[in-house]
Amino acid sequence: MTLVRSISEASRRLSCVVRSMTLDVVLRWVVALVLLMAVASKCLSPGAITAVATYLLGREADHGLIAASLSALVMIESALALALITGTYPRVTGIVAACFFGVLTLVLVRLSIDPTAPHCACMGSVHGGMLGESPGQSTVGGLVRNAGLIVASLMIARGAREGARA
Repeated sequence: MTLVRSISEASRRLSCVVRSMTLDVVLRWVVALVLLMAVASKCLSPGAITAVATYLLGREADHGLIAASLSALVMIESALALALITGTYPRVTGIVAACFFGVLTLVLVRLSIDPTAPHCACMGSVHGGMLGESPGQSTVGGLVRNAGLIVASLMIARGAREGARA
């Protein structure tokens, strides 16, 4: 009877680990795809993202600084996506991604406060979204999306921690 109970307990634990690993992989891929879509939108519409960077850094900001900050942003998004896809350091990557999305959420709020802010070609466009929603709807949608991405990123980090314990 003890052998049957041990086998049953091991089977139950393995099932929980497999479910957790599957959710972790799905979350990593979803967040990575969102990051890759953000990279693609910046590459397809460099003028719009440059206008946003100029607005945020100030009109008197050096063009080299603006270009460097945009290059850094694209590299960070690409590196995070690659780390998520490959599963490299998932705990650290999840925490960094959550912080990154938190900063982007603050930028989204900053852009939404000022009606003179340039149209953001990013996925959280604030002055009329890709689907024709009003600026307010687009901002709310961006905030909800970013909150979901923060939660997903933290779940990735937590899942990595739990996986290390198992």
